[in-house]
Amino acid sequence: MTDIAVPESHADLLALAIAPAMATIGPGGEPQCSPVWFEWERGVIRVSLTTQRQKYRNLVERPRVALAFVDPDDMYRSMELRGTTTSIEPDIDNALLNRLAKRYLGIDAYTFDADGTERVVVSVTPSHVTTWQ
Repeated sequence: MTDIAVPESHADLLALAIAPAMATIGPGGEPQCSPVWFEWERGVIRVSLTTQRQKYRNLVERPRVALAFVDPDDMYRSMELRGTTTSIEPDIDNALLNRLAKRYLGIDAYTFDADGTERVVVSVTPSHVTTWQ
């Protein structure tokens, strides 16, 4: 796997509190796509997922991922990152989820999961980038 550099022209999209569409591959080979909150740090994208969701099951079985970022001020300016899940680990004390809640909602702790919800941190290292505009 090769680390990729996000072009300077689109690096700002990774600093915005936007929810890129994250596509995974379902059990029958079909795409499954939904928006996710994310964190970008040192070339790695991290998301917090519940273990009850199809997206989690897809990533356990088929770790390939694509994320589509659209500029909220210019829908024709966008970026796609493709890569592979490099780790899936417990989101201990919802540490990542709480950082994301601060970023996206302005609150210190995410308290909306049902009791007993199990969360994991999915780390994705992009290996391909495509930009538009």
